[in-house]
Amino acid sequence: MELLSVKFFSGSQADLGQKTAMCLLGAGADRPVGAVEEARLRAAVEALISSDPFYGIEIGSWPRGLLTGAPGEDCAAGWIVALVVTLQRLAYEWVTVGQVLSLGAEKSLVALPWMRRSVLDQALKMVLANFSELAADEHGEARGKFIQQVGAWLESAQPAGMAPNSLRFAHAAAARGIPVNLRPGGVLQFGWGANAFSMFSSFSSGTSNIATRCARNKMMTKEVLRDGFLPVPQGVLLQGDRNLEKIANEFGWPLVVKPNGQDQGKGVVANIRSLDLLKRAFLEAQKAGSDGVIVEKHVEGDDHRILVVGGQMLMATRRINAGVTGDGFSTIAELVARENTNPLRGVSKRSLMIKLDLDAEALAYLREQDYDATSIPDNGQFVPLRRTANISTGGTAIDVTRDIHPDNIAAAERAARLVGLDIAGVDFLCPDISRSWKEVGGAICEVNAQPGFRPHWLGDPGRDINGEIIDWIRGDGQGRIPVTLVLGTSGVAPVADLLESILAAQPAKVGISGSSGVRVGGYEIRGESVPGFLAARMLLAEPDVQTAIFQVDHRDIARHGHPCDRYDVVVLGSGSTGESGGTGRLHPREVGLLRSAAERANAALVVSGRDLRSLAQGALSRGQRVIAVGLSGGGNDASKSEIPPVERVYLTPGGTTIVHRVRGGARVLARLDSSIADSPHLRTILFAVAAAVGHGIEAGAIKAAVSAHVKLPVEHERELPVQ
Repeated sequence: MELLSVKFFSGSQADLGQKTAMCLLGAGADRPVGAVEEARLRAAVEALISSDPFYGIEIGSWPRGLLTGAPGEDCAAGWIVALVVTLQRLAYEWVTVGQVLSLGAEKSLVALPWMRRSVLDQALKMVLANFSELAADEHGEARGKFIQQVGAWLESAQPAGMAPNSLRFAHAAAARGIPVNLRPGGVLQFGWGANAFSMFSSFSSGTSNIATRCARNKMMTKEVLRDGFLPVPQGVLLQGDRNLEKIANEFGWPLVVKPNGQDQGKGVVANIRSLDLLKRAFLEAQKAGSDGVIVEKHVEGDDHRILVVGGQMLMATRRINAGVTGDGFSTIAELVARENTNPLRGVSKRSLMIKLDLDAEALAYLREQDYDATSIPDNGQFVPLRRTANISTGGTAIDVTRDIHPDNIAAAERAARLVGLDIAGVDFLCPDISRSWKEVGGAICEVNAQPGFRPHWLGDPGRDINGEIIDWIRGDGQGRIPVTLVLGTSGVAPVADLLESILAAQPAKVGISGSSGVRVGGYEIRGESVPGFLAARMLLAEPDVQTAIFQVDHRDIARHGHPCDRYDVVVLGSGSTGESGGTGRLHPREVGLLRSAAERANAALVVSGRDLRSLAQGALSRGQRVIAVGLSGGGNDASKSEIPPVERVYLTPGGTTIVHRVRGGARVLARLDSSIADSPHLRTILFAVAAAVGHGIEAGAIKAAVSAHVKLPVEHERELPVQ
């Protein structure tokens, strides 16, 4: 299948909420996909994602779960879109859904999300080159070739992608309707302006730098916990190995050696029972870091990771060392090879599980247990290959959240609070997690800042840990701020400026961008005009902005796309369709852009009465709130029998009173001096007032702001009869 053209947008287009590429596919994209072909394609998808299951997407929901808008899962184009999204996700790109926009015998148009152009380009080419063979693949040969091709590609594409924890946070936020923006350095911004929060992996905006420094100094953490009367292993921090034998005699065997400033089990050797191994482990730990080496008493018991968020336990898992379980007839080497066929195990450090490795460390540990690679363990006998239970060294985990004793929960929660971490991974050693550490013994060996979540994903794959943390951080909101789009050229700048005055009186710190520059809270950040898309993106990232107004030229939307997924109020008119109103002089493509903007109005669409038919018909059919603006009682907004009921903001016949009319009544919003009534600024005032009505601003506040803006006396609101 041929790719006829592709155009990349920095903003969103169609029904997508992120960067969009509009792709024109050649003949064949419109053909139906039958049941047999669907089964073959589904088998290819299942093979693709077996090593890395997708957040929130089950295999049975393919391809519908990766499509938005009108259904497209029954045609080739829909499957192509879903497969391209799939490959990008496997490359650790944050992409959500694509869309089939139109189907034709010669060409079909689809919208695809993207983060890196090269990744989308390569993914699209691979899918198009293999799609027909995959759909016709009776014996799995094409599927095997495709999987091999994708695997080779991912080796180069994945390293520059997002970290798995960040990726899951992004998908969790998007599933909750929270805007997601990837900022420099891999930082994720969730939400907009003053309501936004940021995360870097499992660091949050509220994570304390002091607490992080404490957690990353294991000895400091040990002292903080010991001062809080929490159980910690007896240990000492050393810079040299001269006193190792003395410490071994004092503490007794077995011992643990760990670098003071490392995580993920780097340089940790546990269960040391000889001076020779103690010295070798100490030297290796010294190489891993320059902050000294901790030698501590080994605590007998299982290794548990307890996730504490906001001072409360969220989940607990028991981590299990990398190892194999005997069947009574296979050698350890054969058992390792068999376990490594598990598709969840990979060689990348970002894999959900890591392949087992019979390296020098594993073979040495086997010898200590009187095994070697050719040994045949008894049926059911577990043989560990590593001394520690880290997932990063091939371990796995099981969920124990329901089993953990309240005393052990309390110890973990206090540890996180004493260190000061909002999100903490507490490593808890205990022989029986269902019994109190006060009864059976146990100790907290580490408190981790920026904890990895793989133990929890493995322990309970169906639980949305990342989403639960997002819920804890955001509370009940979506992190959004009210946003207004005023679409048009410099002629609409006065509308945006007057709306700024009305909204600022609420009070709210208003961010505004457009041909008059960029301002936040009345302070001029940039005096000259800034491209609308770039200025809008800047305001969404500005932490002081409580409500935003974007004045954007529709040609800027055509070039870059929309700066966000939706707006609260969209204003079309007073310059967007010509000062005279009406869309007759615009190219059909420009009218289409205005209509697409109208569809993104979440609270209200403000439009000239002249343009109700051409721009608002779709919005009205979807039940959107529409406010029509007119210079008189509304007679210019087409026949009432043909247009569904809309709200109106208009001048009374005398030309001095602005009225808001809804079904059942009307109210005065402002009274104008007769000189203003004849002013060219009258249209500006009407559209700004209508936008304020769309935001739900009270009539008194609108009246006062308009009066101050045009220096008129404030009049009391009064009810008018329905016209």
